[in-house]
Amino acid sequence: MQPFDAGLGDVVVNQNFMANNSPGMSLSVRTDQGTRILAWEAMAAVQQLDSRYFCHGLTFNTFREFGPGYKYSVFGNSVARVLADEYQLLGMLANPGAAINVQAWDIAVWWLGMEAYHSAIIQYPAYHAGGIIDPATTMVRSKTGTGQLFTGPLSTVSQLHYRAGGHTQVYRRN
Repeated sequence: MQPFDAGLGDVVVNQNFMANNSPGMSLSVRTDQGTRILAWEAMAAVQQLDSRYFCHGLTFNTFREFGPGYKYSVFGNSVARVLADEYQLLGMLANPGAAINVQAWDIAVWWLGMEAYHSAIIQYPAYHAGGIIDPATTMVRSKTGTGQLFTGPLSTVSQLHYRAGGHTQVYRRN
């Protein structure tokens, strides 16, 4: 993902755009491949750090407390575009088609149909026999909406974000 840069054509699309009950604005930004996507940035008046970004801002490293241009979170259909442009699919979180040999800094993405509704960074992977990830002992970093940053077992995040008919996939940055 590229930092917001008006000199390269990035623009504010909507100056009054609420996300997760926080006031902000929607932006047009670029993936590393140059594809335009929508993102959300909190208004300057939002002082609490956790309220300034959500899970996809953490997962895709587009929100950084310090660093010009990286103050946004990707949302909606833009998540699928970022994954297509910048990541490779390793497999599912569970059998059949389970991802094997997952590494630190790979990401997990929770899907319901075509909507990527949650994501997390895998920090410390642990494995069952055959290299399949063990959700109970694998540690991840995540947040829910504009809630607090969470570091803990992947199984806890999966239980919090379980949706009937949904599935979780694991990706690695290209």
